[in-house]
Parts: sequence; structure tokens; C-alpha cells
Amino acid sequence: MKRIISLITALLALALIFASCNRKEPEPEPVYVKVKEITHDRLPDPTEGYISKEWEYNRYGAPVYETDYYDGSFEQRYSYAYDEDGRLVNRDHLDENGVKVGGESYTYAEGIQPTAYYVYGSDEKGELYISYWDEKVYDEFGRISQEKHYSSDGRLTHTNGYEYDNDGNLVREYSLDEKGELMSERLTAYKNGLVSEVKAYYLGGLEFYYTQEHDEGGFITKRTEYEPDGNVKTVTEFTRTREKSWFNEELEVDVETETTYYDEGTFYMSREEYNDRHDIIYKAIQFPRNSDDIEWTEYIYEPLVEDKG
Repeated sequence: MKRIISLITALLALALIFASCNRKEPEPEPVYVKVKEITHDRLPDPTEGYISKEWEYNRYGAPVYETDYYDGSFEQRYSYAYDEDGRLVNRDHLDENGVKVGGESYTYAEGIQPTAYYVYGSDEKGELYISYWDEKVYDEFGRISQEKHYSSDGRLTHTNGYEYDNDGNLVREYSLDEKGELMSERLTAYKNGLVSEVKAYYLGGLEFYYTQEHDEGGFITKRTEYEPDGNVKTVTEFTRTREKSWFNEELEVDVETETTYYDEGTFYMSREEYNDRHDIIYKAIQFPRNSDDIEWTEYIYEPLVEDKG
């Protein structure tokens, strides 16, 4: 009897080993990247649109090329280069012949935050020159604390500063001129960790301010902007719903809508639709009220390919 039990146990063990060897591991979910934007001029659904942007990526999902179009025609191309740590070091501006006509470059000391940012342009002869550059300083927590902005001739033009509260919230942004005198500042107040009020000042005078309201989940529901005298300038309402797509009746999508109302009764409306991965797939913009022209953009995604450089 013991031999029979041992034989059965051995057979079961072999069966389990065989099953584990032949078991197929589930395929990993593909990584999708945005490869194209197509802009359409009006609703309802037009038959044609024109490409406004295209992207190409490397194997890590970082962009290597971005091409901009205006009314479907080539406008400019950008190429991206990274160091061995995956940090962006160059973003070159290319014309339709692939000639560099400008760009930006980044330098680093430690970590992933750039310590300097240079912007290049080109003159009539096609010679590149530095248009301006910024030097950046970070605090012990890796947060930006200061930016110094220099002109092409190396002259300090202004300095931006950033201050945080004990919870890490950005509470003050300010700009100093070349003499170190305050030009502008922006003060932000928080409630339960969410922005509740923002006040903007210029040359010591209040420029505008706004308040924000949120729901229990922390989603913003309303923003009211005021003139310096306290009169309401705009009211913006935010909604989130799950409904049929405006652009594809077969799709059920998450929708985020932003509608801004002005004193004269007109409004600006932005509607964004998201798929189940929460990738934006459609965006519509309408301005002003009752306008038949609603520009909308379609976003195309594809699985990330193994290698494009």
C-alpha cells in the first residue's frame, strides 16, 4: 500500500512539473505611445482632418522625433537626444531639410534635474547663437528654488524664486529684475492639500486672483476669477462624467469638461475624452457661445515598437 501511495505521489509531482514547464506565462500588456494628432475644424464629424503633430520614440518610450504641422503642411521638426542615464540633453529644431535652425540643451550636476538650460536660434546666414539661458538651483528635496535668466550677451535679466510650506506645497513664486527688485509674485493658499486661492501681483499691485472649489475626491469643480476691485471676471466649471463619445458612437468614454463663463455671456468650452487606459483620445474646443465651429483633435496611439534608435 505504501508503495502505491509513493508511486501516486511521484506521478502527481511529475504531472505538476510537466504542467509548470508547459504553462505559458501571460503576455505583458503592451505600452502605448501617442504617435499622431489629427485636427478637425468643425462638428459634426467631418470627413477629413489634417495632421497637426507626429511622434517617433526609442525603445524606452522617450520621443526621438516630433514633427509639427500647420493646416496639414510641415512647420518644424524636433529631434531629442539623451545621455546614458536617459536624461534629455538636446532638443534640436530642424527645418524641412533636416538642417538645425535652433534648439535647447540641458546640463546636469546630479540627479534628473537640469542645472542649466540653453536656448539657441539662428541668424540670416544660418549661424547658431545662444538666445538666452537659465541657471537652476534646487533645494535639499529636489524642488526648484531659483532660476536665473541670462540674455544672449550674458547679462542677468531676471531671477525667479520658489518657496514651499512645511507640507511641500508651492506657496510663493516671484520674479526679481536685474537689480534684485521685486517685479511680480504669485501667492497660493491650500485647503486640505488642494489649491484654494491664488493671488497674482505685479509691481506691488494686485493683478488678479481666483478661488477654487473641489469635490470629496479632490477633483476641481469650480474656479472663480476676480478683478482687482473684487468684481467677478470669469467663472469656470469642471465636470467629470462617463458617457458616449461625441466622435465615436461605439465608445463609452470618461469625459472631463471645462466651461468658462464671461460677463458678456459668452463662454469657452473644452471637452476631453479618455479611453480605459486614461489616454486622451479626443479634445474639442468651442468659443464663443453657440458657435457652429468646434475645433477638435483626435489622438492616435500605437504599441511601442522595440527600437527606433
